Amino acid sequence: MFGHKDDANPAIKIQGISGIYLAGQVISGEAILNFPVIIEDDIEEVHVKFRGTLFVNITEHKPGHGNTPARTKNHQKTKSLVEQEITLWNRSNGTPNTKIAYPFSFRLPDEVLPSSFCGWGSNRGHVTYFIKIVGVRDGMLHRNRREYVPLQVLAPDFQGAMVAKGLRQRIPYPTRTYDTHKEIRKGIFGDYSNVTLQFVLPDFATFPLFTPIPYILRVITLTKPQKRDEEDERDENLYPAPPKTPSEATLRLMRLANIRPGLLHSFTSNDELDHLGGLGEGTGPKPSVHVNEKKWMPKGTKEGSWLQESTLQGAFVLTRPPGFQEDLMSVSYSLFLEVKFPGLIMSSDVELNIPITVSSGLPMISDDWLPREPEDRPAIAYPPHGYNYQLALAEEYYLLDDAEA
Repeated sequence: MFGHKDDANPAIKIQGISGIYLAGQVISGEAILNFPVIIEDDIEEVHVKFRGTLFVNITEHKPGHGNTPARTKNHQKTKSLVEQEITLWNRSNGTPNTKIAYPFSFRLPDEVLPSSFCGWGSNRGHVTYFIKIVGVRDGMLHRNRREYVPLQVLAPDFQGAMVAKGLRQRIPYPTRTYDTHKEIRKGIFGDYSNVTLQFVLPDFATFPLFTPIPYILRVITLTKPQKRDEEDERDENLYPAPPKTPSEATLRLMRLANIRPGLLHSFTSNDELDHLGGLGEGTGPKPSVHVNEKKWMPKGTKEGSWLQESTLQGAFVLTRPPGFQEDLMSVSYSLFLEVKFPGLIMSSDVELNIPITVSSGLPMISDDWLPREPEDRPAIAYPPHGYNYQLALAEEYYLLDDAEA
């Protein structure tokens, strides 16, 4: 990717670019030109380029038959989102015998697609932004020197920023309860037990990134009809017992992605991305767990059922790029909640799928930044740097070559 003559002492280098940038923001950095190495490396001129690209590819595998060998064919399409370029220096400007920092800046369009990467082997779709510095060398046998700096880009989100601020300040918010009910049994025969999941979330149109989103999970179970006895009264794990630890439930972020390089070629995948909220394998703070004392629910004079209930209360944080809808590619998300109960068949698992909309939650101006001289800056000026957050992007996002970037 870098291609310098000596990576420890490169001829050209970019610095000062970091964080997340928003649509409409000016991206400022510096290009370091090491002229002794530039002269030695026969570099004639130096350009800085800003590129944004949407790229999709589906690889079609055709089996061989008879004398026809197996072959593959790539169906791909590229759409340019941003294309800007600055010439910093050429030989006619002179060649000082030192290093010089050249400032540069580019402005993001007012509307952008979020940085994104979805890959499934050779099938992939991504939205990439990067700054590239190029040292042009004469002659076909001399490869140009270049360095890429990938950028993370999102859309500003005033509504999501207000939601994020309210959640961080613990301002009361509306809630919405999602629930599901299922009859399960431990074996193949016999009466059914009942399980109800209730999942309570803030009732907002979007969930902002990098913000703890509170949740409450209630699991209510009712045993199959039975006679009441003293042994059952002492048993704390009557089937089906609700979760007593965070590891007994899972909350996963699912991504539904579709790429379409042509009318006849489309690929869709529903991918499990992250374990959330400290449930199951989820990282971060574990939720609190409260287990109610079980209650006997009589049914007639001889039988009844035991009602058991547990409540888990915690929060999850989203770090994946927001979804989007475009002709060549679309991405959307959902939360997948699952509580497993022992049983001979998979139908003992109780599941809940909740579509969600993810947004950046980042305002045009952060609360912790104010211009030093307001009279010299427009009222909605961006801070002179990216937001100090990091999107969860696949490693491949940072390793794209010229053909895909």
